[in-house]
Amino acid sequence: MIEQHLKNLYTNTGVTVYSKAKWYNTINNLIYNGASQHIFPRDHPYEPVTRNEDYEWVTKGGECVLNMGLWSGDLDLDAMTLLYFGGLNGKSHIKGNNIKREKVIVGEGTYFAICSMNTAFRRKVIPAFYQLYMNFMSIDRFDDIWSGLFLKKIADHLGDKICLGAPIVYHDKRPRSIFKDLKSELEGIIINEILWKVVDSLQLNGKDYYSCYQELADGLERNLDMFTENFHRKFM
Repeated sequence: MIEQHLKNLYTNTGVTVYSKAKWYNTINNLIYNGASQHIFPRDHPYEPVTRNEDYEWVTKGGECVLNMGLWSGDLDLDAMTLLYFGGLNGKSHIKGNNIKREKVIVGEGTYFAICSMNTAFRRKVIPAFYQLYMNFMSIDRFDDIWSGLFLKKIADHLGDKICLGAPIVYHDKRPRSIFKDLKSELEGIIINEILWKVVDSLQLNGKDYYSCYQELADGLERNLDMFTENFHRKFM
């Protein structure tokens, strides 16, 4: 498994995907049962335009600063999606089997939901890949998602690439209260619909991950008024 992470990080292989809607659905790269269903991963935005899977594929590879492996077994889905597909115990009948492509580079200006369960990265990104403090003000389960959003914005600015695909690992999610997860995620889902647009709008000038992360934090603070609810501004 480690060898596959290293291959994706350090070789010039892969294909690149771009999205006019600015979001790539990582489940697009999975082979899974129930593939006729339109499924998106945990914390992919719900705004309909971000779920338009009209992608442009370019035969262009490259070395990467982060590689996210995917999963077989239980998909990484949010509570609302699991409820829709009958997962009252936090599990679903829809299971992943394999990946379609070993290395998909997510192009500049396109975001995706980064899950930290099966992820490797180069040391230089550490100052900008802080796994955010959660379970605060009853909001949880967005630590890796938002850290990935911030990192993708900065990597694009610095001209670095981020990819996903291999290695694939088996994910066996333990039964849990789907309603507890839903309560933990709901306010975060609302914040998420605004946060990514704020991040996307920021202009960065830094030359490394540390300075860019500080710029991004300052930019978020300057744009707190874009969060219309006081509760969300306080959380931010």
